[in-house]
Amino acid sequence: MLTALAVCVWGCQKEPKAGRCVKGTVIGQGCLTGSYAILLEGKNTDYGIAENVTYDNVVETLNLPNDFRVNGTQLYFTFTRPKEEIGKYLTYCSPAPQIILENVSEVACPLTHNIGTTHTLD
Repeated sequence: MLTALAVCVWGCQKEPKAGRCVKGTVIGQGCLTGSYAILLEGKNTDYGIAENVTYDNVVETLNLPNDFRVNGTQLYFTFTRPKEEIGKYLTYCSPAPQIILENVSEVACPLTHNIGTTHTLD
C-alpha cells in the first residue's frame, strides 16, 4: 500500500473539480485555429490544469460564445478537459492547455442561479 501511495504522489495528476466555477479574462485568439485564449484568475494548477511554458495561467477554448469574443471581457465559467488535444495549431504559436466550456456567464459564480446572461453549452 505504501508503494502505491508513493507512486501516486509522484505520478498522479490532480483532476479538475467538477463544476468548479472559474473567473477569467479573454486575452485574444489562441493558437488553435478558431480558439480563444483566457487568462485565469489563479494558477492553472489550482484547477487541475497543467502549466504552460510560454503563458502563465492561460487556457484556450474552441467554444467561447460570440458574446464573449472581445479582448478584456471578464467571464465566469465551468469547464472540462478534452480527452485528447484536437485541431491544428499555428506554427508560430505555442499552445496553451485546452478546455471545453460548459457554462459561461458575465456575472459572478455560482452559475446555477442564472443571474444575468448565462450560456449553457453542449
